[in-house]
Amino acid sequence: MAPNDLPPELLVQLRSAELRRYALCTGWERNEAVNGRVAVFQHPSSELDQLVVPVETKDTDAYAVLAGEAVRKLASWEKRPATAVLNDLLLPPSDVIRFRTSSPEAETGSLPLDRTVQLLTGVRRLLSSVAHSALTPQRYFPRLRRTEAEEFVGRCQVGQTERGSFTLAVACPLDLPPAGTRLFEQPPPVAPYSRRVTEMLMRTVEELAQAADFSRAGELTDTTKHPGISANFCEALLLLRPSGDRSFLGVSSSWSRVLPVEDARRMRAEVELRQEAFEAAEQLAPRLRPDPSATEDRYVGFVEELRGGLAPEGSGPSGEVWLSVHEDGDFVRARVNLSVAQYAIANAAHMAGELIRLRGLLRRLPRSREIESVTEFGLIDPDDPSESSDE
Repeated sequence: MAPNDLPPELLVQLRSAELRRYALCTGWERNEAVNGRVAVFQHPSSELDQLVVPVETKDTDAYAVLAGEAVRKLASWEKRPATAVLNDLLLPPSDVIRFRTSSPEAETGSLPLDRTVQLLTGVRRLLSSVAHSALTPQRYFPRLRRTEAEEFVGRCQVGQTERGSFTLAVACPLDLPPAGTRLFEQPPPVAPYSRRVTEMLMRTVEELAQAADFSRAGELTDTTKHPGISANFCEALLLLRPSGDRSFLGVSSSWSRVLPVEDARRMRAEVELRQEAFEAAEQLAPRLRPDPSATEDRYVGFVEELRGGLAPEGSGPSGEVWLSVHEDGDFVRARVNLSVAQYAIANAAHMAGELIRLRGLLRRLPRSREIESVTEFGLIDPDDPSESSDE
């Protein structure tokens, strides 16, 4: 089917109220002097162009013809295929999130059944975790059962896949007034809950991708700065991990045209999560879960490796550092994320081979340790009797 060929059987399903809503929200202005069997709209940038929207009628053939002309007119102004505009109109006003698996097994646009079920499960859990974070950000949700979040996920719809990759398109309906009311002529003063969820999802996957690129994934554990990150989010994302070293998961968004996104230009059109991002999620998940064995104490040790990068504000390097700290009579490897000032001290200690001391919350991971909430980070003063290393 050509991009502007529209099936009559779909056009008759298109509600006139949805066409009018779409026209108003995409810049068309209604000519209130014209009433009756059609609604007439004019675009502010052109005095000659008019959009004619039919009202529902028992003559379905005539309605399909007029509705098709209206859809093609809207598509021409947006420079999009008419079929794409029709698809948007047939859905309730929605943001569409696409999860594109690029891997050797997905090149034909299909996947094994078990893998497809795993992807659907992962996407559902991912949406649910972000929906909960949009209500109350926290590092781990023991149960994903908030009514608002579950209702949001339950209303999402799955679209078709695309060739060359396996793409799962999920339409997330917006919480807007019903078509036919006059409330939709102006954007709501506060973004609907569903829009907050989709925006948070896109910001969070971008934060994870950027942190993985700069080896600063540990900074994402601060939910005050990264509210969408949780253990549930990371664990759900791992279900979407494609196989193969060069494979990746592309996550993109198509924002509903009836509700513009204020900072859409600051968001990437598609975020590619490569294997490094999934490795970062794998490391983050256990660190975000509650650890009953975690203990806050004072530790001493050596700086083994500096893995940080330049801070966004350009004031100096900060981020991930690997230490060898004294614990239970032995030295163990521990990862820590340091501020710019703390990182400078770690660098000096590393260059001089000197002992450091710090206070923090030590979490025991399967193959290493993680120290969080670091305070009192500094060099050991050999002349201070309180700075003893035999702790």
